[in-house]
Amino acid sequence: MLLGDIIVQSGRAALQLQAKDGSFPQGCNGPYHDPETPARNTAHWLITMLKA
Repeated sequence: MLLGDIIVQSGRAALQLQAKDGSFPQGCNGPYHDPETPARNTAHWLITMLKA
């Protein structure tokens, strides 16, 4: 499987997590489990979707 295929597959799977307002759920970042905001996580998924 090529890297591009993995990115597309990840983007498609993430669509199941997307809220009706377009945002994605918040997450945790780093070994100390620092909470991320939904805005940060949505921005990261936007970059993935653009690459896909």
